[in-house]
Amino acid sequence: MIGNVRLINSKKACLILGILCCSFCGLLAQNLEDIKVIRESEKDGEFVFYAVNSIANDIHMVLTFEEDMSRWKCDQPLPFQKTIKAGKVRLFKLKGKADSTYNFKYKTHFFEGFGNPEVNRVEYTVPGEEGQEVKFKGVTNLNEEESDETQLDAYYGVGFFVTYIRSLRSGYVTSIKPSAGDPNESFIKITHKDGTVGTYKGIMRGTMKTSKGQYIEAGARLGVAGLVENGKTYFDFSVSYMQVNVDPEKDQESWITYKYIKPLFRTAKKKKSQLKEGEMYIATYPDDIYTQEMTKAEKKRFVRSRE
Repeated sequence: MIGNVRLINSKKACLILGILCCSFCGLLAQNLEDIKVIRESEKDGEFVFYAVNSIANDIHMVLTFEEDMSRWKCDQPLPFQKTIKAGKVRLFKLKGKADSTYNFKYKTHFFEGFGNPEVNRVEYTVPGEEGQEVKFKGVTNLNEEESDETQLDAYYGVGFFVTYIRSLRSGYVTSIKPSAGDPNESFIKITHKDGTVGTYKGIMRGTMKTSKGQYIEAGARLGVAGLVENGKTYFDFSVSYMQVNVDPEKDQESWITYKYIKPLFRTAKKKKSQLKEGEMYIATYPDDIYTQEMTKAEKKRFVRSRE
């Protein structure tokens, strides 16, 4: 484990570093059983690199060459990095003076999760039933100073006094940790369409209503709140994403940092609002909460499903 990043199958990926060195000899492929990198030669001097990923989760991949690449022209910046989904994914194309048997030398690095996403400024819902009043507990902000920045280096989370924990934004469940007793140790992580991750912490033991890989809509129940303050139950929520800054001269652990997002909320009275500690807010779920990240085709299907 490196922070909240898990290297993919560390035993297969050269122990804890998760790095496999490869020179393209013979098979022209690098096998990690679940992920492999292949190349295809379109003609002498032109090579297209692909990743073949059989893992269902998003995997952030970094590829660094261990040779002088100044005589090669690449259609993507090097060192190369990209979040790859399941299937065969095009990485980049190289052009240079060499025949189709040329052997490249490089390293690959794999991290679980979505790296360097383009963050969408979307609205989050207040976690209650339609029309229900919910009390905002407040903000947990580990930044030393208050900032107007929407993306922060230190932890930023919010809390709500509720009985039932509900999803504040649609997405896929990518990680679950039930509690053996202490609700502080339990969480559900939901990855949103833009690659950010919503973490719901403080679920009462035995009440989780989701499974890994499940698609969850905003407002869906996730479990029962298990944290308690002054006799009232609550849960904590945060939004973060993984930032990957590649420096081949440094250990790959130092490449990873996390950014936290200040979420904006939709209430019955106001759009895109920052909530105030101790105030009551009415939950609402208008159609645009669900369609705000949809493509035109997805919106059309959504409208038809409502008819």
